[in-house]
Amino acid sequence: MSRFNLEEKIMACWSTDQDLEVLYRHICECKELDRDFIANTLLGISNSHQLKSQELFDLFEKMIADGDIK
Repeated sequence: MSRFNLEEKIMACWSTDQDLEVLYRHICECKELDRDFIANTLLGISNSHQLKSQELFDLFEKMIADGDIK
């Protein structure tokens, strides 16, 4: 593993804000709000962020164990 793999995982976590911005625009532009759609989308974004964060932490731990990060 390299620092580039770590940077890739960090950037993936940062993309969550883009997902939230898309939902925000939808809410602001939509005349009829479907609460179930919004709730399910938020849950999906949350689950996705948790998975990305776990991948990031797993890679970080592996790089420490392999001596790539001191």
